[in-house]
Amino acid sequence: MKQKCILILLIIQLFSTLLFSQERKNQVQISKPLLRIFPVLQIQECEWAIRMDVCWKCLRMEKRYAQKIYFYEDGVYREHGCYTEKEGFSVLQ
Repeated sequence: MKQKCILILLIIQLFSTLLFSQERKNQVQISKPLLRIFPVLQIQECEWAIRMDVCWKCLRMEKRYAQKIYFYEDGVYREHGCYTEKEGFSVLQ
């Protein structure tokens, strides 16, 4: 039962992310994007991450969980991904 609930929540998050990303393409940013890099070193530290699934993937690839935050007139939009000093920020699909 718990696994089904988690799966449903992940599917809802995926569809909402796709929906909002299409809407954002037509809007103008009001400032430069902000890059937040979290100091995640162990899988237990992913509990506070907004996207735990992304956090776990980043740790497996020996990267850190990060967010790129875009500011628009009607709110903010976040891209979730991984970060390394060498490669920079990369969005996980």
